[in-house]
Amino acid sequence: MKELFPAWREGDPYLQYPNLRVQSFGGSTSYILNKNFSARTIYTQGEWQKKSSGSWVPFLDYDLTIFRNTIDDQSAKEMQYKIGANIGYFYNWVLGKNVNISPYLALGLGGKFSNFWNVKGDGSRDNAQYLTLRMEGGLHIGYNTDRFLFGGKMNFSAYTYQQTRNQAVENNSMYGLLYIGYRFAPPRVVKDTYDKVQKKIPIL
Repeated sequence: MKELFPAWREGDPYLQYPNLRVQSFGGSTSYILNKNFSARTIYTQGEWQKKSSGSWVPFLDYDLTIFRNTIDDQSAKEMQYKIGANIGYFYNWVLGKNVNISPYLALGLGGKFSNFWNVKGDGSRDNAQYLTLRMEGGLHIGYNTDRFLFGGKMNFSAYTYQQTRNQAVENNSMYGLLYIGYRFAPPRVVKDTYDKVQKKIPIL
């Protein structure tokens, strides 16, 4: 708030946008360079890595964010496209038969493309492009047995770009996740079908 209103003090009301609507769609595509490293152990618990191993993982991240807002009966819309190329190192440290500890750190460089226009105003439209820098990392600790699993994750992400010559924008976030689960044996017909498909498509 102080960046927008220098006279603002703690306890004063915050600037609010009650009509602001944000929609975001995104994803990432990666390639694991070490065939002995299992990313599924970390992300889906769909595999069980038995020996410690790590890998460099190059990946692309991309997303589309749409902002809609109405101020003084005037509608505005902004679309932001982001794409980045990243490289990170992931490691699965296996302790005993059931515990794995998995840290990772990644750095990336990309671009952000923004289109803004007044829907009900004069129809003016502004375009902007920015070079983006990104860093992310995290730690996953999990416990696995044939039927029971639980664990936790802590991830952080730091994202920045130079909006003007003297102004940089930063977007930093951190989040955690706790999970607990139980694996039920699949129905015979499902298992047989999956085994047949996996023989023909080993990547599944």
